[in-house]
Amino acid sequence: MSSLLFKKSKIECPRCIGKGHVDINDIKRLNKELYWLPGKCAYCNGKGKVNPGLISKVSPDSSYYTVSLSKDERRRIKQKDQFALERANNYNKQVENFIKQIEYLYFAGGLDVQQIVDFYMISQPNEDFVDDEGRKVELIDYITKVVDKRTNN
Repeated sequence: MSSLLFKKSKIECPRCIGKGHVDINDIKRLNKELYWLPGKCAYCNGKGKVNPGLISKVSPDSSYYTVSLSKDERRRIKQKDQFALERANNYNKQVENFIKQIEYLYFAGGLDVQQIVDFYMISQPNEDFVDDEGRKVELIDYITKVVDKRTNN
């Protein structure tokens, strides 16, 4: 019974606002349009509630802390594991560099979205990527988002 008295109460998830999933409104609110897609909330693991201590360990708008991470990697991030934090930092840098490349190719280089897609598709050494129409569509959508976001800001 005493364990119930000292059990910390959970609070509404600040990422998904208690819904258990991140929607486009959450993504816009947290300024993660170029980082996340709608889906299950990794912050509360789809439950809508989190321990208050999580907020001091992982920022709700952490770009890296997503459902695509393994449970083990999410645990390492919460524990502030040096190598996991390095991976998170590297991920953020890679995404930022990719965004900057797209912006440069479009705004300074004068390439249109399809030309940028062709550039990335050709430059990929993985032939599966080059032949995958689904990935091509995702790349078109992403590049369009980058251009629109920069144009509208």
